[in-house]
Amino acid sequence: MKLRSWVRGNRELLKADLSVFSVTRFARRLAILSAVTALVGCGGGGGAGSGSSAPSITAQPQSATVNVGASATFSVSASGSDLAYQWTRGGQPIAGATDATYTLNSVTATDDQAQFAVSVSNASGQVTSTSAVLTIVSPPTITAHPTDTSAVAGSAVSFSVGASATHGTLAYQWYKGATALVDGDHVSGAKTAVLSLDQVTSADGGSYSAHVSNSAGSVSSNGATLTVITASRLVATALGVGFSQVGTRAVLQRRIQVFSDSGLTTVPWTASSDSTWLSVTASGNTGDNLVITASAVGASADQTEFGTITVTSANPTVTNQVTIRVGLYASSTAATSVALPIAVKTMATSPVEPLLAVAAAGTSVTLYNVYSGALVRTLSGVAAAAGPLTFSEDGVNLFVYDTTNLAVVQVDVSTGAVIRTYGASPPSNGFGTDGNAIAVLHPNGFPMLATPVGLYYDLTTGEQFADPNPSGAFMSSAFSFAVSPDQSLLAAQDGSTVRIIRSDGGSQFIVQHGAMSLPVNVVQNSTNGQSCFSTTGDRLYTASGAPYQFPATSVTTDQVIQILPADAYPDAIQCVWNGLVVGGIDGYYSANDIYLYNGPSGTALGQLSSNGTTTAYRDLFSRGMAVSADGTVLASAWYVSSASTGVYLQALPSPQ
Repeated sequence: MKLRSWVRGNRELLKADLSVFSVTRFARRLAILSAVTALVGCGGGGGAGSGSSAPSITAQPQSATVNVGASATFSVSASGSDLAYQWTRGGQPIAGATDATYTLNSVTATDDQAQFAVSVSNASGQVTSTSAVLTIVSPPTITAHPTDTSAVAGSAVSFSVGASATHGTLAYQWYKGATALVDGDHVSGAKTAVLSLDQVTSADGGSYSAHVSNSAGSVSSNGATLTVITASRLVATALGVGFSQVGTRAVLQRRIQVFSDSGLTTVPWTASSDSTWLSVTASGNTGDNLVITASAVGASADQTEFGTITVTSANPTVTNQVTIRVGLYASSTAATSVALPIAVKTMATSPVEPLLAVAAAGTSVTLYNVYSGALVRTLSGVAAAAGPLTFSEDGVNLFVYDTTNLAVVQVDVSTGAVIRTYGASPPSNGFGTDGNAIAVLHPNGFPMLATPVGLYYDLTTGEQFADPNPSGAFMSSAFSFAVSPDQSLLAAQDGSTVRIIRSDGGSQFIVQHGAMSLPVNVVQNSTNGQSCFSTTGDRLYTASGAPYQFPATSVTTDQVIQILPADAYPDAIQCVWNGLVVGGIDGYYSANDIYLYNGPSGTALGQLSSNGTTTAYRDLFSRGMAVSADGTVLASAWYVSSASTGVYLQALPSPQ
């Protein structure tokens, strides 16, 4: 058969496009070309073969752009006989890639910008193609998520996400729950990275998320919850203030923080005074300080005058007002150190008046003037066995824990009349009766009483609330309570801390245990000593017998952030509103057993003796200290034996 006739008969076969082809097609055509070559070499008496030539590449690999998970195919057309192919990626041979076509299956983001090349060779030599670049279009990733937030009804709020992708244009779609949001009304930015809502209503509460997509796929943000506050309350760090002008020493100004129980810093408030001698900051926003200033000019001598500060808000979501009771005591006679050789078991000072309440486990409580030590009055028959004492935050009432009847008795400070009795018997939730701590606080602006058996009482309505936690690990061993300035945290002497929450207008009562977790060995005697929060509420000081110092643990990180040096054995501590920190030790042989510090700086300010003498052996009661309302006088309870006890009143320095 003549070659020319064969070629004419197979013209269509030889016209096949070899630019992109499969391995099978390439093999078939290679076989055909081989056959043609053989015919050329032996048919028709043509010229003699002169040997193979190096292959030539007539088409180069193509760049490819694909989505993650898809496949990418590269191919090359080459001419010549006995061709062999070797594909490489980044200069490294790809095992098994020996055909004219190479397919990369299920590409990943790591394949982006990968460099592919192919070498074609035969017996005479080789030619290498130019490289091909693979571009991957990957689904977007979200690098920032919206955060849970709250907003007062009528205010504006926005959510945002940060998203990125290696290639492709990002498209956004915001959802509330499963419903896609569209621009309009008070929603804007539904197709962008930022979603804004203006003048939110209670209907806007819920979970919001962003769906971000490109040609390769989509990804969703974690839902962010928006809580719309339709009712909020003002909270002040103190509801009672005591001022003084005693001798030449005067304390006539104090700062109190006013904030929103929802954490907002944009709620406006105004303040007013009902007394000419008492002035206040006229207005501010939640988070600001309310500055209260008193004037002692014309004040009645040797008695306390009272005034009232009222804080309100024009914001329609605020459902309460704050009332702060202020006392001013004026005397031309300077305070003196006074030793009271009296029986004492527990004591407390008023936050408004210069009063020290002392109980000796009997039926009565006696009140003394902190500046002179003079007996003011006796509250008789208030308990079968008077234990721990605490004044109400406004100083009007005294709460007495009756250790015999397991009850807390509320007593009018001026008259001694019993107002109400609160049961403190262990309920069926497992709390024990080892501890005897009581405290007053106003979480979310609701005045409450805390008892040592997990029972809490609303001091306005008398309603009882019970801690549902049956462990009893917190309350049953609490011999002392400390309250944070924001009124949300309650800490026992060993640092065990709970968070108290009143919500839904006060109907919801929540006790969150484990609000703080102190490091190991910060408290080494869990039943001894006391704790107190700093004036800013950022740290909790503890005095627990050991270690022989007063460490401060961060409320937010649970790490020790300050150490106030002391000696054996710490057992009492007081954090004063002016920044002074007073720490006491059970130092029987020590000349001084009370240490004074500037709390914020940690600077030591000196030492005192609990009984006024540096020679007599004595012990400071565990939790045996109390500070006057104006922060100028320290009362310390000491004993030598059960039959020899006393209280010593002495001046405190300014925190400088």
